Amino acid sequence: TLGSVRTSAWSLLPRAIVRMNARYPDLRIKLRVSNSDLLIQDVVAGRLDAAMVANHLDFPAALRWRSFLDEPLFVAAPPGTPQMDAVQMLTRYPYVRFRAAVPLARVIDLELARLNLSLVEVAEIDTIASIASCVVNGLGVSVLPQVAIRDCQVPLVCAPFGSPQLHRQIGLIERTNGARALL
Repeated sequence: TLGSVRTSAWSLLPRAIVRMNARYPDLRIKLRVSNSDLLIQDVVAGRLDAAMVANHLDFPAALRWRSFLDEPLFVAAPPGTPQMDAVQMLTRYPYVRFRAAVPLARVIDLELARLNLSLVEVAEIDTIASIASCVVNGLGVSVLPQVAIRDCQVPLVCAPFGSPQLHRQIGLIERTNGARALL
């Protein structure tokens, strides 16, 4: 059983699982989607063989971390928005906040606090896919990881978020004494 944070399960991981199943037809992978903290607990407890999670400051010693994806963050605006920098987008347009108890939301909130901008919040949403949909449909701007922007059906107007641009890391965790060799 493999766990994954929502954004990895959105597109990256399903494609990888399909390729693995084609290559290894007897392999059976069950996917469980949750937040990083719960996935980490489940890997430590042995309920999951491994999980794709956001990087944490302190992984339990029983786990091994292998970086999988270093993903830049962008302020994304609806199609047709004039190109401008991230601060201009955030202060000129309504803001759709990512409100979830996950590392990515904390990273975004910390940078917004550092920037000390006056934002006009139009929504608080707990999934990246829903936020991307709101941006695509013109509700406002938001901060999104590159995978969410790439998977949108229409091109969004984007500007790097943070100076220097912020990134989030997604990686594979597994028990250091795990009996199975994974992926």
